[in-house]
Amino acid sequence: MRSTREIAQIYFPDIKAENAVKKLKQWIDRCRELKAMLRRQGYRDGCHYLTEPQVRSIFRFLGEEG
Repeated sequence: MRSTREIAQIYFPDIKAENAVKKLKQWIDRCRELKAMLRRQGYRDGCHYLTEPQVRSIFRFLGEEG
């Protein structure tokens, strides 16, 4: 498992962690296909940790680097 904060900081390394998390969640919300896949993998709004399959899905849809 990896924290949502850790993944958010990959995409937004130059902003505060809490703002990075908000922006990552906005990106997830805007990508309906990604959000649907994450939900099938057990993701729920407010999750603080992501499973490895969820992380791979995020990287697949958003790229591995921000």
